Amino acid sequence: MKHMLAVALASVLGLHVRAEIVEYPSTSGDFSTAAGWNDNLPTQADTAQFNGKGPFTASQDVTFSAMLIGANGCTFDLTGSDSTVELKAGANVTSFAFTTRDWTGWIKGGTWKSSGAAYFTAGGKASDTLIITNGASLTVSGTLSPGYTGNGSKMIVTGGSTVQANKITVARSNSAGCALEVRGGATLNVSDVVGTEDQSTCYNNTILVSGKGTSFKGASGKNVQIGPVVNPPEF
Repeated sequence: MKHMLAVALASVLGLHVRAEIVEYPSTSGDFSTAAGWNDNLPTQADTAQFNGKGPFTASQDVTFSAMLIGANGCTFDLTGSDSTVELKAGANVTSFAFTTRDWTGWIKGGTWKSSGAAYFTAGGKASDTLIITNGASLTVSGTLSPGYTGNGSKMIVTGGSTVQANKITVARSNSAGCALEVRGGATLNVSDVVGTEDQSTCYNNTILVSGKGTSFKGASGKNVQIGPVVNPPEF
């Protein structure tokens, strides 16, 4: 409650509100309501951290700056929900990431938006995997970067899910062995540049598109051939 009162007072006075990392108080539950956070619901300036496996659900729309995954097997299950989770982190940071290496996380269903200029990633550390499935819809205004700075990290889009990204950079900042896999009837649409890395010190990063009904479209609207795409040209 003190956190919410401080935010409200600062807003009224026109003061800058300091961003915080707010940890969800339970290992599962509805993360879109104040009750789920013991009346300490993070604001759109805060980062929400989840240290349990879940499942975490959302009964209504909710907005944070970013989300951190602090448990292996962490699952956000919005299957069948019409709720929207929006992340507003700005440039040169991540709007979604893991806190440590060798973990797997799940986004199941729902509408997800990374509406700032941030990187939406499965990395952040190393060898992490994010699986987006169950018809989830993800829109990334910044850059979709499965590996980001984490060697061996992977993002899998499957189960009829749809991802719309402004740009794709599979890995950056010396990362290697990262992958973006689109399969299982999923759709990936990209508005601008598609690439496996952003500098010559990144290597062995791949984009794999496979399976019946799977679609990958670049900025020109031209379909990309189904199969492995390694070091694709800019569209």
